[in-house]
Amino acid sequence: MSYQIRELLAADEPIIWIMLRHAAHEDSVKAVRQTPSLVSYAEHWGRKGDLGFGAFVEAEPAGAVWMRQWSAENQGYGFVREDIPELAIALVPDYRGQGIGTALLTQLLETAQVQHPAVSLSVRDRNPAVRLYKRLGFAKVEGSDRPNRVGGMSFKMVRYFDSRLI
Repeated sequence: MSYQIRELLAADEPIIWIMLRHAAHEDSVKAVRQTPSLVSYAEHWGRKGDLGFGAFVEAEPAGAVWMRQWSAENQGYGFVREDIPELAIALVPDYRGQGIGTALLTQLLETAQVQHPAVSLSVRDRNPAVRLYKRLGFAKVEGSDRPNRVGGMSFKMVRYFDSRLI
């Protein structure tokens, strides 16, 4: 399968909303927009510190990975500390299992390591992507297991770029 990866710009906010729908396993973008804890992952995309990449098949979005910086007062699900941005990743279901997620995540990690000590994420405990995250150097944050908004369990993972920071 042929796809192109490019950086996501402020004008790509609609793509972030679509991919957030897939990441959150919601039926629609409208449902995401009505969930306050999810809105901050996409709203006003392109602000200072935002970084993301999209994968496109024939100009249609197939997946995206993006990260945002949070504060202690305004945290995402995967917040670890203020100097570590949190990432989110999603693929349109038809494009899963084809290496696109690995390519997107690798691109984000290579770019992020220049400016950040680490990146974090939150993942549902039964999500098969946990294997991908571990393969790319993420480690579970001990004691971070929490009930998620849909009744299952989630936990945080961190990928440090310098082993001295672990």
